[in-house]
Amino acid sequence: MKWLKRILLALVALLGVCLVALLIAYFAAAGEYRVPATVAKDTSLPRLTVKGVTYHGEIHGPKDAPVVIVIHGGPGNDYRYLLPLKPLADTYRVVFYDQRGTGLSPRVPREELTLNNMIEDLANIAKHFGKGQKARLIGHSWGAMLASAVAGRYPKLFSHIVLAEPGLLTTEAAKAFMKKFRFMPGLKSGLSLIWLWLQSRHVKGPDKWAKNDLFFASLTGLDAPENPLKGYACNGDKKTMHIPMWRYGMDASMEIQGKAMGGKTISINLVKGIEQYKGKTLFVTGSCNKLIGAPHQKRYHMKFFPGATLKVIKDAGHTMFGEKPKVTLKILRDFLKSNPK
Repeated sequence: MKWLKRILLALVALLGVCLVALLIAYFAAAGEYRVPATVAKDTSLPRLTVKGVTYHGEIHGPKDAPVVIVIHGGPGNDYRYLLPLKPLADTYRVVFYDQRGTGLSPRVPREELTLNNMIEDLANIAKHFGKGQKARLIGHSWGAMLASAVAGRYPKLFSHIVLAEPGLLTTEAAKAFMKKFRFMPGLKSGLSLIWLWLQSRHVKGPDKWAKNDLFFASLTGLDAPENPLKGYACNGDKKTMHIPMWRYGMDASMEIQGKAMGGKTISINLVKGIEQYKGKTLFVTGSCNKLIGAPHQKRYHMKFFPGATLKVIKDAGHTMFGEKPKVTLKILRDFLKSNPK
């Protein structure tokens, strides 16, 4: 039994060394890491309140102009990276908002973070600002998925929808996407993840969600060869992407994705009822995107939108609106002013 005792002692010693190393790393990671407050605490931030729900958001353009609602990606991101679309306000009433529990919108209980609430929030915003007129939607990534879902549920609310690289609108598309979007971190990446997590533990305020929000935001910038986000960028270089962010919403990301992809099965249907939508649809992709670019949209998504057109932005990745603002604005203007069906 001496050999067993030696093994146990060695394991205890190893555990002790690991704990000491982790403690040293924790203090080494100390620093001043700031996470901005949401509109719940910062009264200087612009906000929208619709149907009793408050969002961080802003509105630009003439009050009597047709309404365009810009829907950010994630779930969990904010609309900061989509502000290059603000020039549309010379013709349209442009509404930007951080979705419930994301960005600088107030954090809410996890049970409120559901796909149904996200759809209803968007529909309520369209009704509130549209004032009886049909609205136009510009959705990017997860925002495009949300745009498809709301147009399927409320087809008469919208005249034009722009779907910029939706990742997965159906179970079929989701399975194909998940085969390509895999993250198996190596030793270096694993250590980087630990370091990012330790840094996030030093966040002081402004609320109890700040630490985890910072950690998840840091993951998008993880410089690792295994990071699947490189497939979104030109030449696999994430530095070419345009994705400034105020604050990530970890709970929103985890809850919405987890409910769709949790367990052993994937079940997604964000085109339900879309055959009732009679407006116009434009798909936009970047030529560099190897994960959900034009081939993915043509094969899995466009078949649900008869008459939809596709525009491919040359030398752009997933964040095409910020990478090529002049080109994309021209395409959007031409589409949004076209007569609906």
